[in-house]
Amino acid sequence: MNSWSGPNDSPGYSLLHSLPFLQLLKEYMDSNKYIERLVTQLEEQRWNLW
Repeated sequence: MNSWSGPNDSPGYSLLHSLPFLQLLKEYMDSNKYIERLVTQLEEQRWNLW
């Protein structure tokens, strides 16, 4: 009766749970590029102030 209990080792299950992780990873990489661009802009502004 309790057939859903136990380890979820099926490939479909792990694939479903790795997809949000991949999306998070992509968003993280995009935000890293965004932060890099912000930092370079700030450095350019700092040089302009001097």
